[in-house]
Amino acid sequence: MIHLDPQELKNQSVEAESIFNVHRGDTIAPFLLLEPALAVLPIADGELDTAKLPFRTKTRWSAIDEIWETHKGTHSKLGLLEQLDYMGKLTRQLNPAPVRLLYPQSGRATAAVCKDPEAVIDYKLYWIKCASTAEAHYLAAIINSNHLYTSVEPLMPKGQFGARDLMRHLWKLPIPAYDQENTLHHELAEAGKRAADQAAKVWQARKKERQEAGKATSSRAARDDIRKWLSESEIGAEIETKVASLF
Repeated sequence: MIHLDPQELKNQSVEAESIFNVHRGDTIAPFLLLEPALAVLPIADGELDTAKLPFRTKTRWSAIDEIWETHKGTHSKLGLLEQLDYMGKLTRQLNPAPVRLLYPQSGRATAAVCKDPEAVIDYKLYWIKCASTAEAHYLAAIINSNHLYTSVEPLMPKGQFGARDLMRHLWKLPIPAYDQENTLHHELAEAGKRAADQAAKVWQARKKERQEAGKATSSRAARDDIRKWLSESEIGAEIETKVASLF
C-alpha cells in the first residue's frame, strides 16, 4: 500500500464554490440525513469541467491529478476525472431535481429526503428524483417501515447472516406510485414529514445525551436510537398502520 503525504496540498485553501456536501452510507438514518462529508470537486457552473475551475481549485486539481497519474495501478487506463465520473456516476447528478430520496445499497431499509440540489451522493447510496416533497416523504415512510421489511424478506436470498440484498428486492413489492389525489397517499406523506421533523429533534437530544455520557454518536448509534424511538412512538405506529393498508 502506498502512503502519500502531498505537502503541496497542505494548508492550502480553495474557493468555497468548489466544496460540496457529500452524503454517504454513514450519513443517513431513518427519516434523517446526518451531517454530510465535504469534498472538493471539479465542478463549475453545473458542469464537470476542470478548465472552468477557479484558480486555487484548479491548482489543487492539477497537483492531485499528477499524483493520480504517478501512483495509479498499471492496469488502470482511466484518468482521475474519468475515474470520478466512471459510468456517469457524477455527471448524472449535476442539475438534479430539487428533491431526492436517498437509501443505502445494503443493510436495513433506511431512507431520508434530501432537499439540497447541489449535494453529491456517494455510490454507496441509491437516489431517486422525486416530483415533489410529498412524494419523497411518502416513499421514505414506506421504506422505513417494519411492514416493508417483513414483506420483502421472503423475496431476499439467504446468506450466512440471514436475508440480504434488501434494496435490490424492495421494488418487487406492489408499492403504488404516489398519487396526490389519493387520501391514503396524502396522509402517509404527511406522516412521513412529521416523522422526519420529529426524528431530527429526537437525534439532537439523544446525541447530546450520548456526548455527555461519553458514548458513541456514530451513524449506527443514530439509526439504532431513531428506530427504537419509532417503535415506541405514535407516529411510528401510525406509519405502520398506513403502510399495511397500502399493500
